[in-house]
Amino acid sequence: DIEEKEKEKDKEKEKDKEQVINSNNNFQIFDLELKSNYVNEREIEKKLSTLTKPQRYCLLFLSCSIKTHCSIILQGNTNSGKTHLITLFAEMLGKKLQIYQMNKDINLSMFFGQSLIRQLSTGEKREINELCMKLSNLIGYKNESKKWNINTYSNLFQTFKKYQNTKDNYQEANKIFQKIMEIISITNRFRTSISPFCDALVNGDWILIEQIESAPADIIEKLIPLCGEKPELKIIKGTEEITYKQDTFMKDRKINKEFKIFFTFNPYNRDKKIHPSLFSKCLVFTLPQIDS
Repeated sequence: DIEEKEKEKDKEKEKDKEQVINSNNNFQIFDLELKSNYVNEREIEKKLSTLTKPQRYCLLFLSCSIKTHCSIILQGNTNSGKTHLITLFAEMLGKKLQIYQMNKDINLSMFFGQSLIRQLSTGEKREINELCMKLSNLIGYKNESKKWNINTYSNLFQTFKKYQNTKDNYQEANKIFQKIMEIISITNRFRTSISPFCDALVNGDWILIEQIESAPADIIEKLIPLCGEKPELKIIKGTEEITYKQDTFMKDRKINKEFKIFFTFNPYNRDKKIHPSLFSKCLVFTLPQIDS
């Protein structure tokens, strides 16, 4: 009786492994259960029914990869179904997928955001004018035009630099001058644009890099550290170097364990090659052409 029950349990497990989707929006993929409320089962079933045998094997490969910390490279010729399979897999698990199409014109700012110098606000301009008036009165500078512009600012600052630091009110004048410099300083006016890529790291979304062989070398170098067991990304925001990684207490820089990065690669494009370090950190599956 015990042996019979064990056999029945084994049969049930095998059925579960073969089942990709069940009726409760729970995906049972090799004992890995992931839930989603954003899944259209009927549409997925239709797409699954059109897959070729190699594509079905690839889907199983992707399913197994979920339990690893490795990134994935799907390689194959054009129209072998690389992108379709990754987007379908993300759809099956209800994962948000960001897709980046590589070409020679892609730069780092498109991935990781860019630092811009913001304009002075109306309040900051008003404060600068008030401080300049105070400084003028202290050091005896006369603003003949009675308006503040680049020329009058420059004349005021030149006058201050010649001002004798032995005078009693020099310290007060210097404090005002330093305050003006602090407001107009470029360092304090850096603004970093929002990066969806970095948001994906924190939120645990998925990234697909299409045609990685077409990516510039500096982008590949940045992406390689994200592909290991301990993913890490270092970027510059303003004047500060920021590191995204899993073992940090900073929530806005902590890489979510559900984050995963996928690549598509065409090995038949002999004019373009990618760094072997990327291959060494990824699991690779080769897809034949659909008509082969």
